[in-house]
Amino acid sequence: MKVENQEMYHFHNNECYNDLWVLDNEIIVDNNFKSNYLNILNCFTTAVNITTGGKEAFNHIINGYLKEEQDKELLIDMLKEASHIINCMNIFKREMALEEIRKQKYPQLPSRKHSIWLCDEKGIDFWKNQLSNGGDTLDLYKVLVTGNLFKSSDSFIPNNYSNYETNLSEAMQYWDPHFINEEQEQKAEYLFQGKLKILEKVK
Repeated sequence: MKVENQEMYHFHNNECYNDLWVLDNEIIVDNNFKSNYLNILNCFTTAVNITTGGKEAFNHIINGYLKEEQDKELLIDMLKEASHIINCMNIFKREMALEEIRKQKYPQLPSRKHSIWLCDEKGIDFWKNQLSNGGDTLDLYKVLVTGNLFKSSDSFIPNNYSNYETNLSEAMQYWDPHFINEEQEQKAEYLFQGKLKILEKVK
């Protein structure tokens, strides 16, 4: 939907793009804008850095270690790395499915790869918990937006445990959302393209 001078909120990860998130700054979000999810898609790999330099596929490293008995600390570190890679794989699969369905069925809607994520006031608590992961890297900003605002919900995101074919089917609900309860409304997320002005940092 088209909006003009509408107040919304954005959770900014202060580990990146800090040069943009300055009070009164205006950000133009169009198809040249690169979201964090675009970076995830472009940079995704199952390879990890190795001590001798370069990279190697993590499954090859695991297979090598399985040939010999390893200490518990090393095994725990490898499990943590494997968990991180699996999580990134799930995000990659989900985002590829969402983008494929958008291109096929809803090309008029803004791409998640080239949008800024926003929430409304009633979604602040949910998204703070959803995005924080126990860290202190998030800053909440009130923003003023004029442009194209698309509303969906975290409730309609494809499932991590689904295969890719199922994710494609699930992505239909994300791009054609039907809100039927308050929980879906509280988990609402907005994709925005247009002009965004940073009004204030919310304490």
